[in-house]
Order: sequence, then structure tokens, then C-alpha cells
Amino acid sequence: MLDATVEEVMGSSFPSLDEKTDLQIVKKHLAESPAVLVLEFGRIIDIVTRYDIIEYASSL
Repeated sequence: MLDATVEEVMGSSFPSLDEKTDLQIVKKHLAESPAVLVLEFGRIIDIVTRYDIIEYASSL
């Protein structure tokens, strides 16, 4: 197994959204993916996970 390539073990791509995307849309993507990539000017600036949403909601 340790002699495998990244291509052999990687899963499908994470969805990517603009940083101004409404949180409801992010939640819909997280229902089907473990993470969402956050883009600014086409570059990844952050990764949002279900944990991030739960942490945010619990702080309200």
C-alpha cells in the first residue's frame, strides 16, 4: 500500500465556492462532501468542514 501513488488513493474533488457564498449553499454541499474549498480570485484561501459549521452555530 505504501508504494501507491497519490492518484491511486485520492478521492473525488471537493466542491469549491466563493467566499461570499451563502452559508445555506455551503451546508448543502457539505451534506454530500466532507469539505468545501473556499476560493478568492480563483485561489484556495480556506477549507470549510462540517465541524466549522457546528462550531459557528454553537457560538451564536
